[in-house]
Amino acid sequence: YLVIFLSSTMATVTTDYEVAKNGGLEKPVVNLALKDRIKIFLLIYGVFQFLMPIFIIIRIMKKEFHWSGFGKLYRLVSTAHNDPIDLHPSEMLISKVWALDSAKHYAGRLEWQKREGYCAPATQRCILKSFTSFPIHCLPEQVHGPSEPVAWSSQIEKLCNENKDKGVPRMNTEIVRGDVGYEVFLEKLRKGISQSNSRVAINYLRPSLTGFKKPWWVPVHFMFGLISGHFSPILGMLESTTPRTPPLVAVFDVNAAFGMYLVEAPRLYQAINARDILSGNSRAIIIVSDVSE
Repeated sequence: YLVIFLSSTMATVTTDYEVAKNGGLEKPVVNLALKDRIKIFLLIYGVFQFLMPIFIIIRIMKKEFHWSGFGKLYRLVSTAHNDPIDLHPSEMLISKVWALDSAKHYAGRLEWQKREGYCAPATQRCILKSFTSFPIHCLPEQVHGPSEPVAWSSQIEKLCNENKDKGVPRMNTEIVRGDVGYEVFLEKLRKGISQSNSRVAINYLRPSLTGFKKPWWVPVHFMFGLISGHFSPILGMLESTTPRTPPLVAVFDVNAAFGMYLVEAPRLYQAINARDILSGNSRAIIIVSDVSE
């Protein structure tokens, strides 16, 4: 198992397929020294294994752990573990995605998260960079920041208000929680990606699409599969031409290990409807709009 982990942290080669899939964005080269790879292994599978139970016990004592949704989350992620989404869309579907007007906003403006846990600021940067009116020098840095939809949205609005004298456009954010009905979710999603002055980000439970990280029985993999929220921008939607077949939503996962993939809308809805067992709230789609005009 140690050998498998260490090999996964070595340098990877970006293929032409991956570059096309991710809008011309190459994967970062990872080439850690052996001692650094061993340190990471010990941190994740040693220190985290010890700290995770302590973290959970503290949350339970503070009544910040919502057990009521635990069983539903487990069933959701377990189902995905046995039937994960396809992370490798066909070249035809890739071409269709990048031909969408909503995806063209992001061409040449996407970036990967610099490290694990930086998905929120990376998504903010992708969203704001997609607006040609937003000055590059005013973008937020990729540092540890808000990991919840309300705080994430507030940070964008605050950034714009504080830098309006520097030519930063005024942005408005709308949070649509996953506990709305599927039809409302789909309507809001379509509206957000169809308007030229709007972009859509999602906060969702990615393991409900991809399953537990293997091997699932490792405690840190099991718990992160149930509690780890993620942020990503939405590139667009491919509408179905077949009756009773749902549309496909194009997600740009800012984690370079995943990149762009397509998800059937009902399944993405489940990932956003999934409740955060620490806050008790469902996750959300966030519509960011340039309202400066």
